[in-house]
Amino acid sequence: MCLFAMICVSRQTEQDQDWVQQVAQTDIDGDEDYKDTEEDRQAFASADFSDSALPCLQRAEGENVDMEVGIALNRTYVNRGAEFDVFRHDADDQLESVASLPAVRDLSGEFISPTKTLLHENDTRLLMLDDRKDRVLAMDLERGKVISEWTTGGKPIRSINPMAKYAQRTSESMINAVNENTLFTIDPRINSSNKTAQKYEYAKSTKANLSTLATTGTGHLAVGSETGEIRLYCEVGQRRKNLLPGLGAPIRAMDVTEDGKWVLATCDTFLLLVPATVEKANGKIFSQFEGKPVKLLLSPEDLAKYGITKVRLTSARFNTGVDIQESWIVSSTGPYVITWNFGKFKRGGGLTYEIKKASSSIVAEQFRFGHDEVVIATDRNVFKARRR
Repeated sequence: MCLFAMICVSRQTEQDQDWVQQVAQTDIDGDEDYKDTEEDRQAFASADFSDSALPCLQRAEGENVDMEVGIALNRTYVNRGAEFDVFRHDADDQLESVASLPAVRDLSGEFISPTKTLLHENDTRLLMLDDRKDRVLAMDLERGKVISEWTTGGKPIRSINPMAKYAQRTSESMINAVNENTLFTIDPRINSSNKTAQKYEYAKSTKANLSTLATTGTGHLAVGSETGEIRLYCEVGQRRKNLLPGLGAPIRAMDVTEDGKWVLATCDTFLLLVPATVEKANGKIFSQFEGKPVKLLLSPEDLAKYGITKVRLTSARFNTGVDIQESWIVSSTGPYVITWNFGKFKRGGGLTYEIKKASSSIVAEQFRFGHDEVVIATDRNVFKARRR
């Protein structure tokens, strides 16, 4: 059964206009009678946001550009362009430097600079996209070298994602991918140079302009686009189940709660939080858009207070873990980490946020799997922030 169910609309309809206006008018203050709980008051501590952050191993040149935090193994990989620094949590639960991996080369020996990365197969592989855009490079993390390249018959790749939200904790070898007009799977077991398996391809005249994707715990997909639209699929190869009109801003990243009930889209200057529900009656699944979508913005007062003149949000993520209820959303802009209290919002309170300043510009942040801690990479350092 497909868990995704949202209102299905067509482009340029009155429903579209109503939906867009509904987003603009969404009230995120919560119920007037709501009383803060102790959990609501457990904000992320500022003590960890300091110049004493653990430095990455020093390089002759280059800065941190991205980060992947393992969810199967105790490892964090910080991308410094063509090289990676490796960290772990020690016996005292503090971050420590473990190693540095040599500059990445493809199978022909050419140096590459990864543009996107994804941990894979129990965190033993690191998948990478590069400027060639028509291949996935698979690095064996024990050996620190690329051991295979998965090509797609010349089909460009914009983004890759696990087959299910936590599939990287398993031996699953396949991945999902998107390009401008196609949602497809890549299967490295295919005995040909083209590793494309199932696909759903839009006609060029459709101008789907797909950009990024995310998967639920059962493998249903939410796909964002450069036009801001969100499409939902039960599986690759099938027609979309639903289409939500965009607000005009390109979607840069997506996340979904494990149960598929909330979709989170990252645009440059705001986040969009969309509820998804499912109803089943008489053996049939009925789509229903229940509740209001929420547009998450920094307030004008906070922009002025912190001197933020330009907002470009990093990929927003929910906290993660086995059998948890997602309670937090984290993103950043410049040196500022922003954490939204999603748990309070679901309990009927306002969707409040907290801002903390790091020592320098932040390039990526991600919740540690199963913990209320955020691992943060700035352009030079890596450290973590935990709740009080």
